[in-house]
Amino acid sequence: MRLTHLLIVLICITRITFAQSAITIEEAIETALKHNLNIQRSLTDLKISETELQESKQLPNPLFAYEREDLKYNESKVNEWSATGSLPLNFLWNRWSNIGSKEKNLEAQKLSLQNQRLITEYDVREEYFSLHKYSNLIKSLEIIDNKLNDIYEFSDVRYKNGDISGYDKQRISIELNSLKSFIADTKIHQIKHETNLGILIGQEIPDGMLTSISENNFDGEFDEKKSINFALKNRPDLRALAKSLESETEFLSHNKTNIIPNINLSAGYKENSELYKGSIIAVDFEIPLFNRNQKEIDESEIRINFLKKKKNLSEQKIKREVIESIKDYNINLSVFNEFKSIHPFEIFDVSTTSYTEGEISLVEFIDGIKASVEGIILKSDSELKLYGSYMSVHRAIGKSLLSDNNLGVE
Repeated sequence: MRLTHLLIVLICITRITFAQSAITIEEAIETALKHNLNIQRSLTDLKISETELQESKQLPNPLFAYEREDLKYNESKVNEWSATGSLPLNFLWNRWSNIGSKEKNLEAQKLSLQNQRLITEYDVREEYFSLHKYSNLIKSLEIIDNKLNDIYEFSDVRYKNGDISGYDKQRISIELNSLKSFIADTKIHQIKHETNLGILIGQEIPDGMLTSISENNFDGEFDEKKSINFALKNRPDLRALAKSLESETEFLSHNKTNIIPNINLSAGYKENSELYKGSIIAVDFEIPLFNRNQKEIDESEIRINFLKKKKNLSEQKIKREVIESIKDYNINLSVFNEFKSIHPFEIFDVSTTSYTEGEISLVEFIDGIKASVEGIILKSDSELKLYGSYMSVHRAIGKSLLSDNNLGVE
């Protein structure tokens, strides 16, 4: 009984360990959204923009001044003191444009963060899917490798019995080593995608990580016109650019209001030893003979012109990206559908059985091996290209694949 209980516990522990090593694509994206360095940088920029907005809303500090004079001439003494408070008046008309500029900039930073989260989602999906497909490809090729090993051992027996020549044995050996070399190269690609995925989600991917993904969950056809309209309306990077342009336009208005010289209003009280006392009111302002804030105005106009050009070019670039990505997707979808009817393992099984039973020659057997291996590789490659082009369409139109679409910023 104790041994039975121990076995049950060990089985449970093993299953828990396997479950903990598995990570779904949604979990990988969620982890990346929390730990990705680029997102953290965008969050930092967002917090800085929030601070700048709060600072722009603050009222200017009033200035308090106290003066006292104690004058003496021979036996005569005169004492005088005054207390005044002053406040700059320019904030009454120029703070609103500054606040408006900072509000638009904050909105632009929120959209930039949303765009970075979308980019992270796309990157995680592509790396995850590539890792998944390379892992499956290695498993499929290792099945053939194991069977080909058996064939090679069988050929060694036949060679010793004089049933086949040394050439036949060497030819099978070359094909086997060629397959092993390709598997080794594929494992290098697998490691690369494991590393890339680990960097994206901010944690190391354990060896032999179990993956779960819906490989053929594609939306089908994309309407080019609707996709372009969606992209121009919803892509967060383009919307962020538009908000940056609005922010700079507001800031230009702010700089133009700063042409008005600084005006300060002072009020206070004054009293001297001759019993003279009363209120004090003073207004002081700069005379804008030299500095008319022209440098700041010119810089804002230059930035506005640049942002306008950048926005126009971005719109044209997005249109091209949508058109090209949809065409690429349609081509890859067509190729993928053609490979659906190919069954490489059936070719290999038939070739193996026929060769071991002496129904086909060595040349025909080698041709069957090559056809089955190439078929497995081409099918895997077609799925990788299809998924990559599928993600390229979503990159181009700026659409998240998450069911809850939680990439926005509140």
